[in-house]
Amino acid sequence: MTEFRFFRPELSVLDIRIDNALDMFRAEERSDDNPVYSEAKSVFEMLPELCDVRGGYAIFDAPEIDNSEGIIRLGDKMIVPRRKVCGYMKNSESIAVFIGTAGENFTTMTRKCNSEGDYLKGYVIDAFGSITAERMAEYLQNALQAEMDAKGLNITNRYSPGYCNWHLSGQKKLFELLPDNPCDITLTDSMLMMPIKSVSGIIGIGKKVKKLEYACAVCNDTNCPYRNILSRNM
Repeated sequence: MTEFRFFRPELSVLDIRIDNALDMFRAEERSDDNPVYSEAKSVFEMLPELCDVRGGYAIFDAPEIDNSEGIIRLGDKMIVPRRKVCGYMKNSESIAVFIGTAGENFTTMTRKCNSEGDYLKGYVIDAFGSITAERMAEYLQNALQAEMDAKGLNITNRYSPGYCNWHLSGQKKLFELLPDNPCDITLTDSMLMMPIKSVSGIIGIGKKVKKLEYACAVCNDTNCPYRNILSRNM
């Protein structure tokens, strides 16, 4: 089994800010008179209790990338991210398979709030869970970048099942490349990761690969809240 590098960063390292959620909500009025702002501020203060971030990655050398078939072979395993992602992996000398999670508490608390009829708080907690999971994935990408910088190598953007035409069922083949229950993350029969606020995917590595300025430029998910945030800030 390829070595799995495990990380459990402090919450402060992820640099999560209340504005991350407010931008997602498109909350223009940022005062206690706005119930969305007030709830976001309350949940933001709860983050140290809600977060249980952890994750890691494994690096596979000498990938065989078949762009015409949309297949990448990693040793005796194979993933099928489709042709678009294969194209972004062009010139990769290695591929990192990553996985990370924000933890189970976000989902538990969201369900509790919803069961009690406190839907706004449940919605805000769920949003912060999504943000935290994405920040954990970003942390792993930055850790990989630092490791590769020391070797004079570049990395690509990160790509996950469910985006860029990569079918969500691709999660199963990614999990086959990782240790059993990596970081205590499991996969259901419907390809849903548990905890729900988890992210997995691949990153290309090599001297001739490059990372695009914005991942949104290569993603076709027009409903993604992160695309909306980016559009407002460009």
